[in-house]
Amino acid sequence: MLSDAETLTELLIAAVVSLGGLVLAYIVISKGIEYLASYLPGTDPQTIRSVFRRPVVGTAFLFIVWVFLQPLPIPAQAQPVVTPGFWTVGVLLWLPGFLRAGRIGIKAAVKTEQLEQTVAPIVQNIWTIVILLSGAGVLMSIWGIEITPLLASAGVLGIVLGFAARETIANFLASLSLYADDTYQKGDFIEIESADITGYVNDISIRSTTLTTLDGDIVTIPNGQLNEEIITNLSTPQPTRRLHLPVGVSYEANPAEVKSVFHNVVEKEGLVLNQPEPRVHLREFGDSAVIFELLVWIDQPRKKRVIEDRLNTAIYDALAAADIDIPYPQRDVRISTADDSPGRDTDLVDNEEESD
Repeated sequence: MLSDAETLTELLIAAVVSLGGLVLAYIVISKGIEYLASYLPGTDPQTIRSVFRRPVVGTAFLFIVWVFLQPLPIPAQAQPVVTPGFWTVGVLLWLPGFLRAGRIGIKAAVKTEQLEQTVAPIVQNIWTIVILLSGAGVLMSIWGIEITPLLASAGVLGIVLGFAARETIANFLASLSLYADDTYQKGDFIEIESADITGYVNDISIRSTTLTTLDGDIVTIPNGQLNEEIITNLSTPQPTRRLHLPVGVSYEANPAEVKSVFHNVVEKEGLVLNQPEPRVHLREFGDSAVIFELLVWIDQPRKKRVIEDRLNTAIYDALAAADIDIPYPQRDVRISTADDSPGRDTDLVDNEEESD
C-alpha cells in the first residue's frame, strides 16, 4: 500500500504527464488537420476539426482517467477488465470519426474531380465496410478473442451467403463494370431500350440505379440488369439527338414540292438545330403511299416527344394547305350472293333421273 504522500506524488506526476500529453496531442492533431486540409483543397479545416473534436476530447479524458488510476489500488477481479475497457471505449469513440472523415474525404475528392461522382457511393460503402470490420477485429483482439477460428467459420458462412446473396453480389460487380465503362453518371438522361424507359439518373448505389422518368415516376433498376441492357446516354458526349419523322404522301404528289413543304415547316417552327442541317429523304415506295423521312437534330432530348408532336402537327397542316394527300391503306371487298354462285348441273340430274 502506498502512503498518502506517495499517492499524492504519483497523482501530481500523473497530472504533469497528462498535461504534457494533451499539449503534445494538440500540436500533433493541429499539424495533421493542416496537412489534411492542404491535401483536400475542397475541405474546410473547421470541418475536419469538428470530425475529430469528439474522439480527441474523449481520448484525452480517458487518458487522464487512466493515468490517475495507475497509483490507486484496483481490485484483482477488475484488473482484467479495466485496460480492455478503456481501449474499447477509445475504439468506439474513433469509429464514427473515421466513418465521417471518409464521407468528407470522398465529397472533397468528387468536388476536386479526383473521383468520379458515379463511383463515390461505391467507395463510400466500401469504406464503411472496411472501417466496421477493422473496428470489430480490433475489439476482438483487445478482449483476447481468437480470430482464426472465426475466419474459418466465416469462410463456410461466406460460401453460404454467397449463394444466398448472389444477386446482390452480381449487382455490386455490375456497378463496378458500369463505372469502368463510364456508362452514365448522376444527372444524365438515359434510355433503356428493351424496357422502354427514359429518364434522369437520380442515384447510383452498389445495388441499383434510380431513375426519374418523363412521367415523374421513380424507377429503381438493379445494376445487374442494367449491365445486360442496351443503354443510350442522351447526355454525353453532347446532349444532341436526331429525330426520324416518316410521313407517307400520295403517289400523285411532286417529290420536290413535298420536300419544300417539310423544309418550310422546320424553318417556321424553329424547334431544331440548324447544324447539322435538316434533311428530307424519299425512303421507299409503299403499298399506298410514297414514304418521305424528315431528319432533324435537337439539343433537348427530354423534349423529344413534344417536338415530334409539334412537327408532325405542323406537317399535317402544311400538307393539307398544299393539297397534298396523306393516303391510307384501302381494300376493295366484293360480296358474292348465293344466286351468283355456280349451281348444280341440272342437265346431269335430269339425265340421271331419266336413266332410272
